[in-house]
Amino acid sequence: MHCIHLALAFLSLSFCHQEAPPVRLPGVWVGTLDAGGDLQFIRADFVRGRSRATGTLHLAGTGDLTLVKASESDGYICFVMRRGDDEFVFAGILDGESITGRVLHGGEQVPFELHRTLEIEARPSRPSRGSRARP
Repeated sequence: MHCIHLALAFLSLSFCHQEAPPVRLPGVWVGTLDAGGDLQFIRADFVRGRSRATGTLHLAGTGDLTLVKASESDGYICFVMRRGDDEFVFAGILDGESITGRVLHGGEQVPFELHRTLEIEARPSRPSRGSRARP
């Protein structure tokens, strides 16, 4: 009977193991979603956390989606975004600095593309050369 408890504890630990967050997903991405021939601009900002990735995807004209889950394996990537009870599953191929794939939503599949962008830090504004600081 003692062996059964150990076996169950071992299975339980294996079952509860969480996947590491995707390594290449974090960053700022921009691209398009082809909704019936109508290209819609999308922008995503993903951040790698300790236990999982977090982020937001902005879909022009419809608002923001929140990252719920993400996984990456052998050049393939999948991330699930949600707005309220509405779920969008993005599945695609991660090729260098681009993701090409399909969004599954409401029984339909729509092509999308995302491309990594450089993050630009905001710098404090400098006075122009012609202006002088006044006391």
